Amino acid sequence: IDAAAVTFDGAWAAVGFHTNSESGLAQIRLDGSLQETVDLYSAGDGLLERVYPVATGTHTLTVEVVAEGGQGQWALVDWRVGAEPIRNGYGWKVAG
Repeated sequence: IDAAAVTFDGAWAAVGFHTNSESGLAQIRLDGSLQETVDLYSAGDGLLERVYPVATGTHTLTVEVVAEGGQGQWALVDWRVGAEPIRNGYGWKVAG
């Protein structure tokens, strides 16, 4: 299993991925609950971003690479978290 996790105190978590022809699928979990599976494959280099609002408190964000079929087997991921409640309009896609 290829996974990375971060525990944080806050009201939201943002995840950014680099997409390309060698990237696969990634599962995003908050506090153990699957939020979504994202497809990181693209013909050229690109970016995919998600924001997850949560109740203020301590949370764990986990990203796991899930290789399936002809998909690649890696993901380049970055994240950030915030203490204030999230507001739309930051240029991020709010998931959910």
